[in-house]
Amino acid sequence: MKNNLLKYNLTALVIFIAAAICQAQRPPSVGGYKETSKTDEMVVAAANFAVETQRERDASLKLVAVKRAARQIVAGSNYEMCLAVTSENKPQEATAVVYHDLQNNFSLTSWTSGKCAAGAEDKSKPAAKTPAQKDSSPPKSAAILFEDHFDNNNAKWITGADEYGETTLADGVYKINGTKGAKLIFQTVAVNQTKNFKIETTAKWIGGKDDVGYGLFWGFKDVENNYQFAISATGSFIIVKVKNGKETVLSPWAGSDSISAERANKLSIEKSGSQLIFSINGTAVKKIPFEAFAGDKIGFIVNENAVDFDDLTVTQ
Repeated sequence: MKNNLLKYNLTALVIFIAAAICQAQRPPSVGGYKETSKTDEMVVAAANFAVETQRERDASLKLVAVKRAARQIVAGSNYEMCLAVTSENKPQEATAVVYHDLQNNFSLTSWTSGKCAAGAEDKSKPAAKTPAQKDSSPPKSAAILFEDHFDNNNAKWITGADEYGETTLADGVYKINGTKGAKLIFQTVAVNQTKNFKIETTAKWIGGKDDVGYGLFWGFKDVENNYQFAISATGSFIIVKVKNGKETVLSPWAGSDSISAERANKLSIEKSGSQLIFSINGTAVKKIPFEAFAGDKIGFIVNENAVDFDDLTVTQ
């Protein structure tokens, strides 16, 4: 394992870190169907395409809702969806499979009218959650400790260029273009560690190395004490702890179908009781025991790649 070599510029409050997130594994390119959010942007687009295509056979067909969706990664993606539709103003269900290729083209693979099969129907009751998914929603009464949607720079994020890269705030996002080593930029947010909390942001890979990490860090006290949750554009994630200068990989690089290389990814770190739950685009990918941290700084990390960050919130 590499040593945790860090450099930091005290005047700019920008920290450069070479840690385990520097190299991601490439996950297998093909897998089975896995449930995905029925409100996902690509699912909605696929559903609309399926109905529009099928309308060539039934001009009265209208989409009411996506009841359930599953995604399979191939050379592109297959989307299997249970759709609520109307035909001649009569409600019915249909199962559609749509292929989305790497050139952003859709094609309707199959359309089956009638009640959705067990694998594609929407359950009247929520499915039982796995241990890693339980209690993944923030308390309804959660207070906002920090919130920034990057419509302005009232939070005084660092902007400008140096030998390690460039940071800008434009078009409603915070752009970090790292060109040398890894780069961390933070805000100070006081979190009560005895209570539940949630840290969220969206991050979109723009360019640079696709097999190195970018994402969130928290509990930062100094270069020898911090935690990191990073993903790669190749579809992997990792969780790392640095305590008293010693680096520990809490969750090694692992592939996740929840990661998109084409769109922004929503990252979430949530303390729920004695556990930390890590989620990507609403899907819990890892659950580990909560450990107290030494610092109160929270922020972003990139590693020789360009990433747009948005919607950073910390609630408790």
